[in-house]
Amino acid sequence: MNRGSLVICPSDYDGLKDCLNRVLHSKKIIIACIGTEIRQDDRAGLEVCKKIKYKDNTVLCEFGLENCLTELRDKNFEYLVIIDGVFIEDIKPGEIIVSKLDKVVEDYMITTHSIPLSASINLLKKLVDFKDTIIIGIRVKNLGYGFEVSEPVKSAIDKLASALNEILGETYQ
Repeated sequence: MNRGSLVICPSDYDGLKDCLNRVLHSKKIIIACIGTEIRQDDRAGLEVCKKIKYKDNTVLCEFGLENCLTELRDKNFEYLVIIDGVFIEDIKPGEIIVSKLDKVVEDYMITTHSIPLSASINLLKKLVDFKDTIIIGIRVKNLGYGFEVSEPVKSAIDKLASALNEILGETYQ
């Protein structure tokens, strides 16, 4: 299967931090966290954002990126980082991927809204001049209605939030 620019990050904390650091370090970023509170693991992106200490660098986008375009327009950034749940059959729940946005990766994004991610990004590019979009995806396990997040996804949320807090702390302090 062609995965475009997709990278599966190591599951250990140091490997994950190194994987993210190569992509994010020293960049002026805004993190858009996408998800739906009532669809179990689909809330992963929202939960990561809630744990990030650097709130000036985050935007919660419940139900889809299109719902926070105005808030993103008012931020000053060069790179848009989107955190969302992904469903890729041949990786395990809780694994984390990093990729530039391309058609292959967009096909794996969990969408609970009708506007494709690429369409929302194209609209945003008309409002804000930024260089690129980076996707950080957490492989989901459960997408039924409910508030419980599966154990592998909970673990990924905690690791990802901790790694991002370290990277943002090194970059912005």
